[in-house]
Amino acid sequence: MPEEELIKGTTQELCKFCVPKVREMAPKVGRDLEKAGRFADAGDLFEEFSLFEEAGAARKKMNKQVVTNITIDINQLLDKLKSGGLVSVYKCPNCGASIKISGETSTTQLSKCEFCGTVLRTDDLIKFIQDILG
Repeated sequence: MPEEELIKGTTQELCKFCVPKVREMAPKVGRDLEKAGRFADAGDLFEEFSLFEEAGAARKKMNKQVVTNITIDINQLLDKLKSGGLVSVYKCPNCGASIKISGETSTTQLSKCEFCGTVLRTDDLIKFIQDILG
């Protein structure tokens, strides 16, 4: 039986000769499902084969969030624009107005759209400037 089908079937659907082999494969298939980020499927599989500790551990992984904190100084990015003599135009995501970004632009000017007042997302601006700088 292919490993993928192990997830789809239940122990009741397997013949009595297959159950021991499938039971032997279940932990490996469950770990492979976890590697693929399919924690709910891994939990269901482990539970089906009475591997309750593993089922609980797999389901707990569904609730984990990885947070990476990256600090980027937008002033340094603006300095790089200035030193390169670069000027670019960022479009306001709300009204579509053109917002000129150059080495002369201050971070205050980048905090909101001067036309509609929409607060500009710093992470979007940083990505935009980084794309310009290559």
